Amino acid sequence: MSKDKGIEPKRHQISTLKDFGVVDVGDFIADDKILRILSQTAKHLIYERHSGVSYAAIDATTQQSANIAHLDQLLIQAKRRFKGVHAESLQSYKSTILTAIFCADEAVTKKAIENLEDFIRETPSVKNVVERRENYIVWISEFGVEHWIKKVSEVNAGVFSDFYNVKSLGLVVIPKSKLKKFYGKLASCLVVGLSKGVDCEEDVFEPAKNILINVLLMQPDLSL
Repeated sequence: MSKDKGIEPKRHQISTLKDFGVVDVGDFIADDKILRILSQTAKHLIYERHSGVSYAAIDATTQQSANIAHLDQLLIQAKRRFKGVHAESLQSYKSTILTAIFCADEAVTKKAIENLEDFIRETPSVKNVVERRENYIVWISEFGVEHWIKKVSEVNAGVFSDFYNVKSLGLVVIPKSKLKKFYGKLASCLVVGLSKGVDCEEDVFEPAKNILINVLLMQPDLSL
């Protein structure tokens, strides 16, 4: 659904809505503009707003309310564990679970919630977010430096090849007592590489490589 050009968007209040079928893309619920409608009946609305997926419902059952409360708790847990990383994946899980709650049976809803629980449990926790930009996030987890790229075409592909080579060698060479410092330097190098753009020819990983060289030369001082 979409608005015809020139038509003023409607503003709705949850407390006065009796039929979500009248809501359209471009309308406002309170101060939230509806960017996309994911699921809609007279009794419920699941939609995207600028801050992510949301919902509204009339006469939700006790079981639906309980499932929504469970979902909210899982998302709070995920926020603490991931520090804002994996936001797109979590929004996808949220959309799927809300749709299951309002459009499917309890077995489907239970499975959808279990899938989110598995994702939270099995995905490494985020220790530190090093850099967060519109096109990428770089962070450090229990498994080292990791990244998420929104548009790979907007960064230099060579950065990834160098990154994985240095990271793999570091896991073999760097003693555990020095890994934290190595990861910090490696993450900083990756951020520099991602910020340089597609035409970067600079060896942005030289500082991390220097740490590797110092270790290989058995120099105890790993400072640059």
